[in-house]
Amino acid sequence: MSLLSRIRGNLAGGMMLAKAGATLPSILLYPIRRRLPGARTQIDLGHGVSITGPADEPLLFLFREIWVDRRYDLGDLPRPLDGAVVDIGAHVGLFSMWIARHFPGSRIVGVEPSPRAAGYLRRNAASLPGADITAVEAAVGGRHGRSFLHLGRSEMTNSMYAERGGSSDLEVEVITLDELFARFGIDRCALLKLDCEGAEYDILGGTSTETLSRI
Repeated sequence: MSLLSRIRGNLAGGMMLAKAGATLPSILLYPIRRRLPGARTQIDLGHGVSITGPADEPLLFLFREIWVDRRYDLGDLPRPLDGAVVDIGAHVGLFSMWIARHFPGSRIVGVEPSPRAAGYLRRNAASLPGADITAVEAAVGGRHGRSFLHLGRSEMTNSMYAERGGSSDLEVEVITLDELFARFGIDRCALLKLDCEGAEYDILGGTSTETLSRI
C-alpha cells in the first residue's frame, strides 16, 4: 500500500470514528497503536466504553458495521431488554458492548471459542462500568463434546467446518444451546444473535423445543 493510500485510509477511518463519538486521542492514536510493541487496536468512545482487539483483526470494519451502520439496530425494544441477550460468535465483544451501551441494564452472555478473541471479550466487558456481560470461552454446536476450530486469516472467519486436525486447527469445548441456557440460568432470551460461520444449522437443529420457546 502506498503512503498516500495509507493516509487516505487513516483519514477515512478517523472521520468514521469521529462520527461514532470516539475521543480525539483515540482517533489520533488508532493507526499508531497498531505498530507499537505489543500492538493492538483500541477505540475509546467515552462514558467508559473502550474496545480493544488484536492489531491483525479488522476491528474498524466490524465497528463500522455494528456501531456506525447499526446493522443490528433493534428499533423500539424495551430498555433494558426483557430477557437475556445471547451473543454466539461474540468475537472481541463489539455487539455485546453495543447492547450494553444502548440497552443499559440488559443481561448479556457472549460466547466465543477462540481463546485469543475470548480474552479480548473478557477485557472489553470488564472495561464498561455497570455492564452485565458474561464471557463464555466455548463453541456452541448441536451436541456436547470437543471439536476442532479451524483458524482463518482473522478471528472473525474461524469456523468449525473446515479440515480437521491441521496445524492451524485448535481443539475447543462444544456446548449445546440447551446447556448454555441451563448453565447460566437463562429463563428468557430477548435476543439470540448467531454469527458463527455455518454452525447456525447444527445449533438450532440440536436445540430442544423447550429451549427454543424461551427465545
